[in-house]
Amino acid sequence: MRQTVSVTPAVYDQSTMTVLVTTSPYGPAAHDALADAIARAKGGDPLRPVSVVVQSNSIGVAARRSLGRRHGVAAVTFLTPYRLAELLGAASLAATDRRPVSTPVIAGAVRSVLATDPGHFEAVASHPTTHESLVRAHRELSELS
Repeated sequence: MRQTVSVTPAVYDQSTMTVLVTTSPYGPAAHDALADAIARAKGGDPLRPVSVVVQSNSIGVAARRSLGRRHGVAAVTFLTPYRLAELLGAASLAATDRRPVSTPVIAGAVRSVLATDPGHFEAVASHPTTHESLVRAHRELSELS
């Protein structure tokens, strides 16, 4: 018997989600405030899953390392806003046979277009820097109104 396993629940139960916003000065005080917020969210259960939304992956790595040295980070996930949006919408997109727009999806689309119709990029279409630059341009331009 084959069993299908999904990382994202079929229906995301937002009623179980609590949002906590904490502000603090930059530096060690911020790491202490984050550790306190995580401890409050865990409610005494060190294995209760907690997600922390961070501006970028590098900030998430720095926060994880700082917390790991001083407080521990069991069952704590650091997500960028893009990744959080992807997780929240993944089930409904999958139900319509679509995928979230992520960097690998955009990169695949860029490679596909450059391979079939490179246009002005014909001379540099196969160069990895061209792919990276176009993906980066897409990310920057997608934030404009």
